[in-house]
Amino acid sequence: MRLDVLRRHVGHIGSAHYEKLRTRPDRHPIVKRTLESLRREREEAKKPKTPALFRPDDFVADETEEPKPKKRRAAKKQPAAKRGLRSTPKLVRRKRV
Repeated sequence: MRLDVLRRHVGHIGSAHYEKLRTRPDRHPIVKRTLESLRREREEAKKPKTPALFRPDDFVADETEEPKPKKRRAAKKQPAAKRGLRSTPKLVRRKRV
């Protein structure tokens, strides 16, 4: 449904409510925000989309190459001040009672 037709229908509903109850639901902030968000969505859909930076086939793995195993180096002991924050908490034993 077109947005202007929807606004007109909501206006008619509001005027019918006003005749009976003396309140206008079409002027309620939630209804206004909903209509405004619909308007923005329609405008965004009309804008031309920018082309993708990457094509989907750019990330297809090459079947001929096998990944080489990585060599692990022994970690160097550094003083606690230079080591920085831990990514996992330090394990602490609790005393048995």
